[in-house]
This record gives sequence, structure tokens and C-alpha cells, in this order.
Amino acid sequence: MAAEILALADAVVQALNGHAFAAPYAALNARRLYVPVWKLADLGALQVTVVPKAGGGVVMERGGRRDMSYDVDIGFQRKLAAPVDAARTQPDVDALMLLVESVGDFLATLPLTVAGKTLRPAALVNEPIFDPARLDEDAEFLTAWTVSYKTSR
Repeated sequence: MAAEILALADAVVQALNGHAFAAPYAALNARRLYVPVWKLADLGALQVTVVPKAGGGVVMERGGRRDMSYDVDIGFQRKLAAPVDAARTQPDVDALMLLVESVGDFLATLPLTVAGKTLRPAALVNEPIFDPARLDEDAEFLTAWTVSYKTSR
């Protein structure tokens, strides 16, 4: 039996990998990791990483029932084929931004079942939308969603 937050992260991975997004990123190969650190050479292909981030709860009754909140990060990293041009545009970045937005739209209304309980997304935050320094210096696209899920136990 896995910790509830790990089971949630695994359910997010399964949902992402089972959904068809728009080309050129129709099929994701998301993975759950504890430390999503990549070498730039490994980022030729898009890396989608799900990381359990935080958990907490509020005791609601004397019997110990708690309203729980779990945060999961979904990170997106890719080394671009070429640096961002002088006009600061890049079609690859536009496609990645569309994918990230599509993933947020998909997860925003998707309840997940973990150990027989339904966890619902309560909040989504995509900050920063991308990392300008990495994009400029390393031609690396980097962003993440933090999705908060609510349940009780």
C-alpha cells in the first residue's frame, strides 16, 4: 500500500499518459519522480515529471475526520533545437505553451480515484509560465503546474 499522496501522483501520471493531447505532443510519457533533475543533453525530448509536493489537513470532527489537501507538481522540460531568435519568438515554445495550457484544462475538471476515494482538483497554479533565464541562456523550456486536490479521511 502506498502513501495517499504517492497514489495520487501515480493517478495523475496514468491520467496524463492515457489522454491524447494535440500534436506534436499528443502522447505524453509522464513519470513520477522524487528528484526531477535532468542534464540538458537528456532534454531533446519533452520530459513530463509528476512530483508529490505537499499534504495537509484540518481536523473537522472530534472523531478525527480530516479534510485533506494534497499538492502535486507537474513539470515540463525540453531543450529547444535552437535558441529563441532575436525577435524573441519560437514556434516550439508556442507549441509547448499550448500543451501546458491543455494539460491544465484537462486536469482542472478531472476527479481521480485513489484507494476507493475521489479526489477533486481544487486549485491549479502555473507559475512561472516559463523560466525566461533558462529559455534565454540554455534554450530550455521549463514550467510546472501545481495542482491541489481535496479529499477527506
